[in-house]
Amino acid sequence: MLTMTVSLAYFVYDFFCCLFDTTIDYSNVVHHTVSISSLAYSVFDNKCGTEIVMCLWLSELSNPFMHARELLKELGLKDTILALANDICFALVFGFARVVLGPYLVYLTVFADNPIMVKVGALGIQFVSIFWFYKIARMAVYKLSGGKKPPKKKL
Repeated sequence: MLTMTVSLAYFVYDFFCCLFDTTIDYSNVVHHTVSISSLAYSVFDNKCGTEIVMCLWLSELSNPFMHARELLKELGLKDTILALANDICFALVFGFARVVLGPYLVYLTVFADNPIMVKVGALGIQFVSIFWFYKIARMAVYKLSGGKKPPKKKL
């Protein structure tokens, strides 16, 4: 319960911080809304704590690399080998946690005797994770190809 309560407080805080950013990332708004809803439901009804904490662990596992990306940009090290290595680690950890392990946790959550709100939350987070993984994979291909954009297909 403590983990979920602290996480709920952090997600609410982070949600409002994201709203005051220079541009609003709507996928981030969806991510925070689904996370806050699922956490609040679990905290207030005292249900599904194991599934929610495991989801938090998988979802936040890649965050150190994501934050390191921002720090490296701020320090003027965006185009260094260190930044490239960090981006590769970020993509690998994100992909493994959210695209390999995440669907299994969603499967266990959806087919268990859980409330519908928790099942919907699990599916929502999985869809957002797949969307972000697509964006991260595109970024990885771009960086590994030396910054060349893929050719546009002609119709």
